Amino acid sequence: MWRTRFGSLTAYSANSKEGAEHPTDDLLDDCTGLGYCEGRRCITKRAKAGGERGVREKPNYWLLMMNPQPNLQGLADRRGFVSGAMASAAAGLLLGSQTSVAHAQETGPVRKALHPEGAPAADASYSPAILAEGRKLLFISGQGPADIHADMETQVRQTFDRIGLLLKEAGASWGHVVIIRSYWVHMLRDLPIFRKVRREYLVEPYPASTAVGTPELAIPGLELEIEAVAVF
Repeated sequence: MWRTRFGSLTAYSANSKEGAEHPTDDLLDDCTGLGYCEGRRCITKRAKAGGERGVREKPNYWLLMMNPQPNLQGLADRRGFVSGAMASAAAGLLLGSQTSVAHAQETGPVRKALHPEGAPAADASYSPAILAEGRKLLFISGQGPADIHADMETQVRQTFDRIGLLLKEAGASWGHVVIIRSYWVHMLRDLPIFRKVRREYLVEPYPASTAVGTPELAIPGLELEIEAVAVF
């Protein structure tokens, strides 16, 4: 317990005698049993004997006079409030993440075709751009036909069938495909056939598409190759 009067400090504490006069006019921390005070610093007996000067920081004495006993319960309450707030925030983040995942699972992937003015598609069976949203991405490497000696329409169908098998294996479908890229040794000759056949597989809104002509492909005799990306 602290009791003060101006000009000197009368200290009542576990370490001091009641009524002991403090040797300074400042309101200082309880130095009784430590040594002596010098200005705003307390010099401990150990420091005094060893030649070292030990300094103790002063508390806020006006708060001590107004509230002699430390408000331990208030401090505990504040700590409890901060801990509770942090736990609530973490729980909110976790709940929000779980809600987003649940919402994505309920609504499924989103695909939106973009057809702005000034960027038309050269054919109706693809979109100039696709805006897609989902939880998984599937990248399918370039695929070719089972029989490279078949007519081109058959080769295109066989290639799409292989892509369909990979989509199914991943748990996706043609409705999740957002872009296809095709590579052709004879693009001008075979592109009309490709445009015809792909309408039997692709789902509206049609995915984005790119066709590339090339002198040759990786496998000798191969004349087309198609790759795809799906979002689901």
